[in-house]
Amino acid sequence: MTALMADTSIASHRASNRRLGTEAPLHTPKMTHAEDALRQQHDILVEMLARRIKIPQWTVAVNTSAARDHLVPCPALPAGAFYPDLVMTERFTGRIAAVGEVETEATLAGEEPEARWWVAAYLTPKFFVYVPEACEKEVKERLRRARVRPAGLFLYFFSARNALLVRRAGG
Repeated sequence: MTALMADTSIASHRASNRRLGTEAPLHTPKMTHAEDALRQQHDILVEMLARRIKIPQWTVAVNTSAARDHLVPCPALPAGAFYPDLVMTERFTGRIAAVGEVETEATLAGEEPEARWWVAAYLTPKFFVYVPEACEKEVKERLRRARVRPAGLFLYFFSARNALLVRRAGG
């Protein structure tokens, strides 16, 4: 009976967290080569953006598909936490200062990111969204429809020399 209960709780945990994009995988599922490439692209982008955040009072941590170690407590979720892409904590107190969600064209086209944005925006002091520059108009509309107001919407793109450039979106 306990094995059945454990399987049920794990399944419900995964289902609820999958909707929010916060699932910390218990094992790596089989992915197609294309899915794996998109996930790796996202993870590399998360790490590149994290290195660009230079606020002296903050420590920046990342959650990637390989390692989801930095959680934000959320008693309303069955798992009790969610895992944003970027977690910024105050250097001396350890309190959460901000979180960031990094989106690619693939993640914007996939499961609805608005649920993750909503949770992050209402549970953390500051919430930032990083999106491809080409998706600015679409993301602004999606944020408006979801009634989510991030502290910052940042647009990223790659220069002709393949350097990552980031700018704040205009009003």
